[in-house]
Amino acid sequence: MLARRIYVDETKQQGFVLVAGVVVASDQDDIRRTLRELTKPGQNRIHMRNENDARKRQIADAVGRMPVTAWVYKSSDRGCAEKDARAACMRRVVEDAVAEGIDHLVIEQDDSMVGWDSQALIDATRDLGVRETFRWEHNRARTETLLSVPDVIAWCYGKSGYHSRIAPLVAKEVPVLTAPTLGRRPRRR
Repeated sequence: MLARRIYVDETKQQGFVLVAGVVVASDQDDIRRTLRELTKPGQNRIHMRNENDARKRQIADAVGRMPVTAWVYKSSDRGCAEKDARAACMRRVVEDAVAEGIDHLVIEQDDSMVGWDSQALIDATRDLGVRETFRWEHNRARTETLLSVPDVIAWCYGKSGYHSRIAPLVAKEVPVLTAPTLGRRPRRR
């Protein structure tokens, strides 16, 4: 089986949606090169909300042709707290990754969520018996170019007129039930 890695970002356009972009390790350099070519001078990353319409189409079309598989996780409870939706979606990503033999997750860093993410991932990996072998890291998109992939897919997923540009990449859409954490504080690893 080919080594794969998952890159994760979210959108809050229509409830909480987490996108996992699954990338085969041998394709990473080519995808990074394409993304760097799409990045305009003066930009340190691609971010769809900051692009004009012509660039959004260009970027969406380019990502839509990439050798990437997207898994989309949608929180089914629009009224729940973001941290609860995010934790539930992260757990499902880990479950699916483990089932597919993938053991590395790269998450776009949101400083306000790192503790919650880490606790959700500790709980999930412990429950699945992969605590010692499953790895994750938080990175900023400006330092890990491949985090642009789930950003573009997540943005396009929630926008009419753009969804069709990335639809061929979407291998699964998973509704996720969200349970509240009842004020639980994140624990340290």
